Amino acid sequence: RRRHTRLQGDWSSDVCSSDLSGLVPPSSVSFEQSVRRLDGPWHLVHVFARISDVKPEDSHTMKFSTLTAAFLAMGLVSSVTQACPDYLNHSMRRLASTEQIQFCEAYSGKVLLVVNTASYCGYTRQLAGLETLHQEYRDQGLVVLGFSSDDFFQEDNDEGDAAEVCFEKYAVSFPVMATSEVRGDGANPVFKGLGDAAGYPRWNFNKYLVSKKGEVLEHFGSGTEPDSEELKAAVEAALASAQS
Repeated sequence: RRRHTRLQGDWSSDVCSSDLSGLVPPSSVSFEQSVRRLDGPWHLVHVFARISDVKPEDSHTMKFSTLTAAFLAMGLVSSVTQACPDYLNHSMRRLASTEQIQFCEAYSGKVLLVVNTASYCGYTRQLAGLETLHQEYRDQGLVVLGFSSDDFFQEDNDEGDAAEVCFEKYAVSFPVMATSEVRGDGANPVFKGLGDAAGYPRWNFNKYLVSKKGEVLEHFGSGTEPDSEELKAAVEAALASAQS
């Protein structure tokens, strides 16, 4: 439990406490002083007060309690945002689309199974198994996330044709990103992070299991089938951990 330091007088606050009745700001500390000192939570509460036209010293009113609760909630949101790892804090375009996906925003709190895909590989048939896996576990918090790549010269040069293989032939509903590099100096930022943490893919359909906190838990090679007991056990363990 982390306590904030005192600004002035005999008071302190504990943002982890469920009892907010004791959060009384020192009336003798002005808005300007609190912003200048920045050594406690009240400088932000004063800012909220100024915006909402609430007197900070009127700490026992319902209005100020609501303001304090909003401040604490904002702190929690900030913590979640900061928890997103750098390699996921990027936007990329979906395959054969203009839509951009910001990974931290779209998949916060989700367990990810990141896969480099290709349309004309002996393992392309795994798209069907990956879709089944996605459907089976998505309500529990799993997202299968495909990244089209021609690094091994088995992806179609036309994004429309690559999308047809994914979305029509194999009826994939999980998101697939536009064709990009997944290894070497030109690797996209997601695979740069995955590769540095657990090794770069040596072929298509490598599978990286990522926790809800962005930790790379497992790296499975092309030969690991989506319905294998090994992969499913790892997915289930990651989902169970995400719930705890």
